[in-house]
Amino acid sequence: MGNYVVVESFVKGKSEVISCEDRIVITPYYCAVIDGATSKTPMNILNLTPGFWAAELIKQSIIDLPYDCPLKMVTELITEKIRSCYIKYGLEDDVCQHPENRFSASAAIFSVCYNEVWLIGDCQCRINGITYKNEKLVDRIFSEVRSYVNRTELLRGKTIGELQKKDVGREYILPLLKKQVIWQNSEVDSLYTYPVLDGFPVLLSKVRVISVPKCAQIVLASDGYPVLCDDLRETEKVLFDILERDPLCIEEYLSTKGVARMNDSFDDRAYLRLQL
Repeated sequence: MGNYVVVESFVKGKSEVISCEDRIVITPYYCAVIDGATSKTPMNILNLTPGFWAAELIKQSIIDLPYDCPLKMVTELITEKIRSCYIKYGLEDDVCQHPENRFSASAAIFSVCYNEVWLIGDCQCRINGITYKNEKLVDRIFSEVRSYVNRTELLRGKTIGELQKKDVGREYILPLLKKQVIWQNSEVDSLYTYPVLDGFPVLLSKVRVISVPKCAQIVLASDGYPVLCDDLRETEKVLFDILERDPLCIEEYLSTKGVARMNDSFDDRAYLRLQL
């Protein structure tokens, strides 16, 4: 299969009762990790979340891609796939007027033809021991705000368990998270803009392209991992070491969400390791 070997592949949802929105795709021409965006509204189609729909549609698009498809064409074909789904379910007007309802996802895609990794959104990769990310500034800002709110609640006497049951900080930033989507794939030149796969033209200037050397080890992962290591076992260990010390994700690792009560982690996670 291609000129690579799949060494490790792992996908795990943060909860046993909510469908995982991360995906892994492996074809002769492409390998990818897809991270469906966490829903910010109660909207669903056929009892499935927008993030679930996005991940599934992007996965199918990558499976169908020809060998020598360049980045721009890849994003265009995925965009058309998602837009066709909007049309099928009569959602075109809704997703234009309410961008928080769009089927949105990030992806880390390795192209065998171009020997490149494309980070579309905030997925991440690690190549020969060096980690590459494509983080959103708005996420950093809102993570700081959530940390401040929840740490203030702890100072006022709330317990970690109470905040895992009712995340006051998450509730505080939720209106901001709903508003941030106006910046996704925006043509406005700003530090707040970011790329995402959502059925609208992708902001290619914000896609991170990493050239891969020959005989490289490549790790593709969703942002469900705070730290990427060279193997899955160590990456999982670091994750749970952090969550044991900081389950709310407000001190050691700041996030827009923490480990909710009864959940396994703060987010779905996917990890794919390749050897060229």
